[in-house]
Amino acid sequence: MLSDLARISPLSFNLSSPVIHLDYTALSDPQAKRQAYLSSNQDPRVTVENSFREVENGYELTLELCTMVDVELHTLKATYWADLTDIRMLANGFQSWSQTRELNEYGRLSKIPYPVAWITKFDLQGDYDFYNYTGDTGNIFSSTVTHLRFPDDQFLFVGSVSEETGYTYLEGNFNDNSFAIYKDIEGKHLKANDKLVIKCFISQGYDLPGMWRSYARYYTQGELLGPPVTGWTSWYNYYEAVTEKDIMDNLEAMQAQSYPIDYFQIDDGYQQMIGDWLDINDKFPSGMAAIADRIKSAGYTPGLWLAPFSAQYKSAVVAAHPEWVLRKPDNQSEYLVAGPNWGGFYALDIYNQEFRDHLKHVFDTVLNTWGFGLVKLDFLFAAAMVPRLGKTRGEIMWDAITLLQEIVGDKIILGSGVPLASAWGRVAYCRVGSDVSPWWEDSKLKFFNVRERVSTASSLLSTLNRWGMGNMFGNDPDAILLRTQGNKLTSDERYTLCVLNNVLGHLVFTSDNVSQYGEKEHLLYAGTFPKVNAVIQSVKEIEDEVYRVEYVVPSVQAPGTRYTTYVNMAPIPRWVHMQTRDQPTTFFESVSPLDPIEAFVWPSGAKLMLRSHQTRTFFESSSNNQSVTLIGSQGHIIPAAEIQHWEMDGHNVKVTFNERRRAKSTLYFRVPATLDTPVTVNSLTTITETIKCGNDSIIVATIVV
Repeated sequence: MLSDLARISPLSFNLSSPVIHLDYTALSDPQAKRQAYLSSNQDPRVTVENSFREVENGYELTLELCTMVDVELHTLKATYWADLTDIRMLANGFQSWSQTRELNEYGRLSKIPYPVAWITKFDLQGDYDFYNYTGDTGNIFSSTVTHLRFPDDQFLFVGSVSEETGYTYLEGNFNDNSFAIYKDIEGKHLKANDKLVIKCFISQGYDLPGMWRSYARYYTQGELLGPPVTGWTSWYNYYEAVTEKDIMDNLEAMQAQSYPIDYFQIDDGYQQMIGDWLDINDKFPSGMAAIADRIKSAGYTPGLWLAPFSAQYKSAVVAAHPEWVLRKPDNQSEYLVAGPNWGGFYALDIYNQEFRDHLKHVFDTVLNTWGFGLVKLDFLFAAAMVPRLGKTRGEIMWDAITLLQEIVGDKIILGSGVPLASAWGRVAYCRVGSDVSPWWEDSKLKFFNVRERVSTASSLLSTLNRWGMGNMFGNDPDAILLRTQGNKLTSDERYTLCVLNNVLGHLVFTSDNVSQYGEKEHLLYAGTFPKVNAVIQSVKEIEDEVYRVEYVVPSVQAPGTRYTTYVNMAPIPRWVHMQTRDQPTTFFESVSPLDPIEAFVWPSGAKLMLRSHQTRTFFESSSNNQSVTLIGSQGHIIPAAEIQHWEMDGHNVKVTFNERRRAKSTLYFRVPATLDTPVTVNSLTTITETIKCGNDSIIVATIVV
């Protein structure tokens, strides 16, 4: 029978009746036994209806659960049947740090082994304890949203639009050709005649960016909350050992180099203990208000890190207010441990009014008394680790973000460690990958299936696959680490981290002390200004662990131009062929200051070698243009992104640069062979030379300005 199934499409959810499985407990039953509802059976106490309708740019699938008696819900799963042959499925991770990537029929997602979870407590950071990781090959699942990529690069897009009622999982089983919608509704109470509505947006086509934009309207009404920004954070250099002197030294270094960052953020390490946010340790003798004032006087917005729903075991807040600490559902005498960090920490109760008032006081102090303009709010998953009070985990997480919105007001929130859909359209910026590290990969934790591990490689994989979430908030792919001190990343790895985070992210911080940079590091960091605002057209894994990113930069006023970045995430070199175009095209290659070579222009279809963990970026322009044409620049990691405007005035090219440009630029213009008058740039003389482009030659005028 399975061989006769039609390929999965929106019609798969409309024409076929799903198999629905619901687990619930009828609270009116004196014995309150758990019941199972199947769509093939009649149950007088509950019904689940499946409906489907067309909407703008797609369809809405609705599952409506109605109860005739008071119930406590446990799980709901609707399974549809369709052919999944030769499809790749996006497996979106549970929260900010959980690895996200496309998988095929040979992929699998496995739990952290019990002994490792018991010793490390890393399982508490993810969904391992309440979602069934089968570990079976071909059994793929995705949190909240997924796409199915067909061999011809057509997509089926499916995304939940009802995350306020509970976490949604989208399951693709390649072994039996089924696709299921699973709802984590454990602990949800419904009264008689109440309804629970579950909705998904479904679309199909070749325009994946357009599908993300259509989906985002359910959460954001189309606006991008976080514009492209840059900054500095203390964490990835000083960690918990950070001192006031470290902050001042880095502030002075950033000022001395005139790097035009937007935010200067103090991370973990200023407070006495996690949870005791207003008790400042003796490493910060001047106090936080004075430090914030100093940051503002330097021209930056000060930021501060907090984990508002967490408290260390021995914190003053736990000792003074044990009633604010959540308890284990099965043992109210024990506190609920939320993770292993800082020697272990507890989760706090967002529904306790005294705790809510306490948080309001904390944020009023941080934002209004001390004067911080951005708060990085971390480990937010702690608020919703267990269902309670008749609410699901996802419902509690939604309420937790609502609380933060209320108490932070119009100041900027950078979220982290959060189930992502609860933050869509509700915070300005949010982390979309794990913490980066001054090394490439943690092989041990990778082996043990820890999706939230600290790892540059894992972080980049999520960044490559979560680019569409930039329609929901400003993506934070995490920091770039360009320094050589205390950094095991190779020059190729540092450059890859720098380029991908800037192209795919909206908020890009560093933790480097820029006074310790050598000439190459200064050239690379200066080449990230202005912050590029790339519009992603496509991200594809074209070979195993080799990605191609295609995008445009609206500020670059050069007709017909677009960009392609290739990245090799594999531990061995790989060869790729550049794309061919219908029209004659040249590809100008951006050169890494960490590995300087002569600028080079490539033809369509050229064969390229990518070293292990290397990234190469190309500025694409038409060869048909018979006038003077900008074909590239060196001075920004994305060629020509430093140029605000350019135009021809006779034989002179007038170029206006973005005011945030910090590196000198070498500009390259193609000159028609018929032009017999030398080209000038801003009335300065250029150097004209003939360079090879495949089997052809082109005349190029260059100048350093």
